[in-house]
Amino acid sequence: MPRNMIFGPKLLAFAIVLLTLMTAAATVMLINDSITLPNDGEAVLKARTLSASYNSTLNVTVTDEDGRPIGPHLVGPATVKIVGNTTAPAGWQTDSNGSAVITGVFGNSTGTLYYLSVEAMGFQTALEQVVAIENRTTNVTIILVGGVILGKVSTAAMPPVGIRNATVYIPSLGPRYSNKTNSLGQYIMRGIPEGQTYTVFANASGYVGALSNVYVPIAGSVDFVLTSQTGSISGFVYNSATHIGLNGTNISVRIGNSVILVSSSTNGSYQFDNVPPGTYAVTATKIGFYSNTTTGVKVTRENQTALYFNLTEKPTLLRGAVRSGTLLLVRANISVVGTMFYNLSGPDGTYRITNLTAGTYTVQASRPGYVTALFVEVIGPGEEKELNVNLAAIPGAILRGVVSTIVGDVKVPLVDVKVTLVTTNITQNSTSTNILGEFAFTGLLPGNYTVLFERADYRPMQVSDIAVTNDTTSSRQFLMTPLRHGFSGFIFGFDMPHSMMILGLFLTIAILAVAVYLRIRTFQAPGSAPAVYDEVDDETADGGSADGQDDLEDQLSESKGNGKDSA
Repeated sequence: MPRNMIFGPKLLAFAIVLLTLMTAAATVMLINDSITLPNDGEAVLKARTLSASYNSTLNVTVTDEDGRPIGPHLVGPATVKIVGNTTAPAGWQTDSNGSAVITGVFGNSTGTLYYLSVEAMGFQTALEQVVAIENRTTNVTIILVGGVILGKVSTAAMPPVGIRNATVYIPSLGPRYSNKTNSLGQYIMRGIPEGQTYTVFANASGYVGALSNVYVPIAGSVDFVLTSQTGSISGFVYNSATHIGLNGTNISVRIGNSVILVSSSTNGSYQFDNVPPGTYAVTATKIGFYSNTTTGVKVTRENQTALYFNLTEKPTLLRGAVRSGTLLLVRANISVVGTMFYNLSGPDGTYRITNLTAGTYTVQASRPGYVTALFVEVIGPGEEKELNVNLAAIPGAILRGVVSTIVGDVKVPLVDVKVTLVTTNITQNSTSTNILGEFAFTGLLPGNYTVLFERADYRPMQVSDIAVTNDTTSSRQFLMTPLRHGFSGFIFGFDMPHSMMILGLFLTIAILAVAVYLRIRTFQAPGSAPAVYDEVDDETADGGSADGQDDLEDQLSESKGNGKDSA
């Protein structure tokens, strides 16, 4: 029985051919709607490029090299054109913000390419590519190149010196057409419309301004020479001990309500320009040195006042902590080799060495039982240098412990406990505890040791037969008892609060013992029991209560029944 087919082979082939033709037709239509670019690169636009029915927009901003907008406020606005466009308008004028908006531009979803031509009086014409996309606004910035004015602003004094931060500007073009000179007095202004003569001004604080008429474009530079209305202060800053110039020294002078600050160069030189005539106090400061102030410094117009400083170095500080692993080392010797400076680490393991002058030093850290260590340190003037030391224990067994005492109910570490090994065959036979109550003996031979603990106001304690084994660390806990002075307690040497606690405990035990004794006597001699027992017996004898008799009869009956069950 043949099967029913929805699509026969002929019908399916016809459908495929039809779809292919439709796709080809759509492709041809899309190509006809887009821009074609000839081999010479010039855009050829169709007459329908601009139409009210098209919804693509080009937002064009025209500026010069420094980002200033080119508009009617200059010699005239810039004109933006679409190359090859045959529809009106032929071009668009930029506004005061340098912007021109072109609407009704044809653009497809993948982007249609156009060429924009931009021209303005006094600037070179520019050609820029832009892509219009369907239902979108394309923003593009086009830069026009104009004329350039450059040169130098110098002082009238001999030899001429470039004036820093002088202002060079062209008033006729507006406040945005100005430039500041660099540290050498140099300036440059770009984006100047060509073909005209401009009056260019130069001025600087403390100087008489100057002007020059400049035709743009120019051949060469435009230099300005300014006459100072003020004087200057200059000089050097030296190290008073080495007489070497100090770099980075801050020199300050108060002029009116303002404090002017400059920094010395690598050779210690400095200079203040544009100082009004008068008498001043000048101060030199540098980290690591004592400041120096000179008063009565006179400044006159067009003259340079020389002023020199010699700064005295502040003492330095070398500080840090000494450890061996996690153990804070007490009485470790930190010394500066070749000098008389040294310090011993305290209970917290820290040390401080002051009054060193700046320089490079070799620092030695040593302690009996530990390997001596050397460090090379560079210390600057007045610098607070931190050098933390970690000493390695000499080879051998280590006996380490913690010494504590009891305060109230809390165990508290004891500091400054003198700990002595009762033996004479080792290098380190005595040490003291740190702020954590810790101590350690290093480089020991295997065996049993006796340790003596001593501290003021505490009972001396000697512990024997402390075993250590080869190349291991033995850790122990030790508890010291404080001495009792005067009438601080009266029971077993305890203080008053603990004595009262013990006394209260004794009294409680005594009262409890009496109570137990009386209870035992009551059971042993019922006749001597309290009268309440006689009252109960009397009530029973008088028949006042039959409950007891009934209970007794019930118990006898149950006993008889139980006997029968057992039989």
